[in-house]
Formats: sequence, structure tokens, C-alpha cells
Amino acid sequence: MRLNVVGVLQLDGEITANGASSVPERLGGGSGGSIHVVTQTLTGAGSFLANGADGGSATAGGGGGGRVAVYYANGAAYQGTDDSTADGGGGYAPGTAGTLSFVDSVCDGDCDGNGRVTVDELVRGVGMALGSLPSDDCPATDSDGNEAVSIDDLMRAIRRTLDGCTATTAKSVK
Repeated sequence: MRLNVVGVLQLDGEITANGASSVPERLGGGSGGSIHVVTQTLTGAGSFLANGADGGSATAGGGGGGRVAVYYANGAAYQGTDDSTADGGGGYAPGTAGTLSFVDSVCDGDCDGNGRVTVDELVRGVGMALGSLPSDDCPATDSDGNEAVSIDDLMRAIRRTLDGCTATTAKSVK
């Protein structure tokens, strides 16, 4: 499952790609699927689930866990990371856990939020550091959130730009 959400994804329920139970019962459980989400802002307390199903009998294996990857630029208000899972199903041979990652994809210095930093945006950052532009002209340049753009903030934006604005992992578990 792939979701590209423009703006805000408020998740208060569940988004699931769980494996199916076996039919007939003596077969192994199905593996978890994949969930790939890209959004600007992630809020709520809901969960993402891509769990493998349990095996159908004492001699059947469990399905492996799937993959959950959630990319966001603003996820401070989201409370569901601990409830999200990609666990393997139980059985004679339990399925192995899948992967679960929540990735802060903000790019320091990216004033318009398009995933890349232009020379004009870096110049805006310099103007903010020198005081010729207000410190809130481009909040993405203020990487430490202290409402003032410093040389360290500018250097971080430049490094992230040269690295292709590689996302930083906020949480990768299970």
C-alpha cells in the first residue's frame, strides 16, 4: 500500500497490511505486506500494522512481518510509533519480524518544502543569520529551533544540501 498525502495525515485508527490466516488450517500463516506513506505532517495516535499471521496448526509456521516506512516533515504530534508493529506470526517455526521505520524527511534550509534546497534558499538563510531578514522567514533553516539562524544552522543546511537532503531516521524498530 502506498499513500502520498499532501498536507496532514491524521491517523486515529489503523492502517493495516497484515498477513492472512491460513486455509486450510494446517498451512503456514501469510506474511505481512508493505505500507509506504509520505506526508508533510503526521498527527494522531493511530497505528500502522504489517504483521505476519499465525500458522494454522501446531506444525505450521508463522508468516514473516512486513515493512512499514513512514516519511514526514513534521511528526512531533504523532503518538502512535510505539503501537505500530511489523511482527512475525507465531507457529511451529515463528515468522521473523519485519521492519518498521518512521523517517523525518525534513531538509534543513528547504523553505518551500519541496525536498531540495536552492541557492536562493541558502541566501535567505544567510540573510536571516545576518539579521537582514526576520528569523522566521524560513523556519526550516533554524535547525535547532531557537528562533535564530546561526553559522551552525547554515552549515547543516549546506551539508544536507550536498548530501542530497538525505532523510534522517527518527525511529527504526522491531
